[in-house]
Formats: sequence, structure tokens, C-alpha cells
Amino acid sequence: MAGTITAISVQKKNPNRLNIELDGEFAFGVNRLTAAWLHNGQFLTDEQISKLQSEDGDEQTYLAALHLISYRPRTRTELKKRLIQKGYETNRVEAVIEKMSEHGMVNDQVYAQNFAQDRATFKPRSQRMISAELHQKGIVGEEIEQALQQIASDEELAKLALRKVIHRWESVDKKTFWNKCTAYLARKGFSYSTISEVIPLFWQETQGEKIIENG
Repeated sequence: MAGTITAISVQKKNPNRLNIELDGEFAFGVNRLTAAWLHNGQFLTDEQISKLQSEDGDEQTYLAALHLISYRPRTRTELKKRLIQKGYETNRVEAVIEKMSEHGMVNDQVYAQNFAQDRATFKPRSQRMISAELHQKGIVGEEIEQALQQIASDEELAKLALRKVIHRWESVDKKTFWNKCTAYLARKGFSYSTISEVIPLFWQETQGEKIIENG
């Protein structure tokens, strides 16, 4: 493919990429940054072209990764899986993610801590369930443990979870109240021991409010 550059033009659909013509014919496309040193009349060897295309592949993979994390933070595993699904080469993807990790752009520990805190604050559930969610996202054991240490205990998380929905069952009888609360907390991953500790507190609270209202 070696030849002399006869034209460098901006791609119509992507102004950040250039079309390179060699000896009057289209040869390849390349990112503007990668092609910054190219000019008309320059002769490119096969080795130079191969290097350009390799660098362009790295740049395209990097830009795709930046685009993905601009929408929301992602774990290394999530980012790798998504990029490979988009057709980027596995070795190149792994190299790009490693560089991004070195610069703090992808950080599984920070992701795990933020994810666990977000769950605890806005969508309370058991630590076991939060752990399972993080594991599915590719977070390893030690990072999960460190993240869970930063949030409330299961008992407190159960209280937070029930507090958000307790108004639904304030007027039901005791048996229905227990059944509803138990089923709800079980779906959130809480153990029977935690559930049995928390529900009586809320039942007493609802009964206390009724007494005040009736009094």
C-alpha cells in the first residue's frame, strides 16, 4: 500500500476523521490527531501506514470508551464487554482500559463505593443483594467488602427500606402487616433474623400513631 499522499480530506459524516489518498486513490481513514503530521506529497512506507492504522485503532477505541463513561460510570468489566460488543479488538480494549485505570478514569473501587452508597440512600436493600449486584458488574471480593463497610448495617438498611413503603400498610391488621412487610423485605434480600427485628418496631410505631389519632 506504500505510496505518495495526493489528497487529505475531511470525512463528511465525521469531521474528526480524514480520508487519505495515495497516488490518486483512497487508501484509508484516520483520526485528525493521529494524522497531524501528514501532508500532501509525503511518501508513506508500508510500515508507516501500518503504524498509523494501529494508532488510529487505539484512538478510536479510546474515544469510544470516553463516550461510554460520559453517560455513566462503568466498571472495567462493563466497559470491556461493551467495547468488544461494538467490535473493538480485545487486546486493544484491554490496553486502553488499563491506561484509563492508571489515570483514574476507570476505578472499580470508587465505582463500588458510590454504587453501594447510592443503593443504601435511594434504593435500600440488603448488603448481600448489593454485593451480588456489584459482583455481576465485575467487582472483586475485596473491593466489594470495602464498599459495604462504608454503608449502614442490614438492620439500618431494612429500616430505611421499610420506611419508604410503610404508609401502604398503616391501616391493616397485624397479620397482614407482618406478611406484607416480611414479603417486601425478603424481596430486598434481608434475612429472616433482620426482618423479625425490624417489623415489630414499625408495628409499634403504627399502633402508637393510631392511639394518638384516636385519642
